[in-house]
Amino acid sequence: MSSIVKTLLLWGMVGLFMAVLFNMFAVPTQAPEEEVIFSEFMAKLEQSALDKVTIRGQYISGVLKDHTRIRTYAADDPEMVKVLREKGVQIEVKPSGETPWYLTLLYSWGPFILFLVLVLFFMRRMQAGENSPLSFGKSRV
Repeated sequence: MSSIVKTLLLWGMVGLFMAVLFNMFAVPTQAPEEEVIFSEFMAKLEQSALDKVTIRGQYISGVLKDHTRIRTYAADDPEMVKVLREKGVQIEVKPSGETPWYLTLLYSWGPFILFLVLVLFFMRRMQAGENSPLSFGKSRV
C-alpha cells in the first residue's frame, strides 16, 4: 500500500473517531416521550396527572406527576389553556418555528470541519520547502 493511501486511511480513522466522540458528547440525552392521542392527553389533564406542559404551535409535550414524558398534537381547543390553568399545570409556550436541518448540521459539524481544515492546512504548510512562512525555525544548513 502506498504512503498516500496509508495517510488517508489514518486521517479518515482519526476523523471518524473525532466525529463519534463529538456526537456522543454534543447531543443531550433526554428521557423518551410516549406518544399519546389528544383525547388521552385531555383525560390525563382531567385526572390532574399532568405536572408541566410545553406548547409549540400544535405540538404539546408534557410531564406527568410520576415523571413520565408524553407528547401529542393539539386540536383546535380554545378551552385547553383555561383547563390547564384551572388544574394548576405549569404552562410553557415556545415558538413553533424549528431550526432548518442545514443550520443544525452547520452548527454541529461546522466547528469540527473548520478545525480539520486548519489542521490539514498547517500540516501541508509545515511540509513545504524553505520559502514557506512557517519555515522560520528550520535550519538552513
